[in-house]
Amino acid sequence: YDFIPAFAGKILKKKVFFHVRMIRTTKIEKKIFAWLLNFLSTKIIFVSRATKDNYFPMFNKKAEVVYDWPGDKLIKQNNRKSKPEEFENFDIIVSMVGRLDPWKGQYIFLEIVKKIKLNGLGKVGFFLIGGSVKGKEDYANKILKGAENLSINCLGERNDIDVLLYYSDISVHTSTTPDPFPGVVLESLLSECVTVAANAGGVKEMIDNE
Repeated sequence: YDFIPAFAGKILKKKVFFHVRMIRTTKIEKKIFAWLLNFLSTKIIFVSRATKDNYFPMFNKKAEVVYDWPGDKLIKQNNRKSKPEEFENFDIIVSMVGRLDPWKGQYIFLEIVKKIKLNGLGKVGFFLIGGSVKGKEDYANKILKGAENLSINCLGERNDIDVLLYYSDISVHTSTTPDPFPGVVLESLLSECVTVAANAGGVKEMIDNE
């Protein structure tokens, strides 16, 4: 699906541009993707340096990194909107945003919450935000059940992520495989959340850990 149009372009001697937003982790997949990208493309735009280096660790004149940008909605409009009612009864809000998919690592978030000692912190609200993925309902159900047992609030799929992050104090990202350039991390930083994220993939280019 990704490469058939590019083969057509190559045959017709048209310019072919790829915008690469995935990191393949197996050795054979990386080799195949790198060969196809290099053979078929006029230019390859990568969403992060980590994504580029995954396929082309050495210099490649076709490769260029262009970072995503979520727009200025997060920093211009959020402070005009009222605090979500789900947050009202808490002093500190800890949020994790992401679809309920095993590689997003919600089960790690549950393990973290289970270990945290809350004495003296005030009233802390933990929130999972994101809908289930087709074909992975079993994982979603397991996470939702585990969250319920830990009094973690599950908000499901939402269209007001910008507001939820603006009123969150801490945003947690726990992807278990390298995330190419996770938008939620960028959105969290723009929302001035304390942002805790997996030390892999594009995250290393997004957070300066001091």
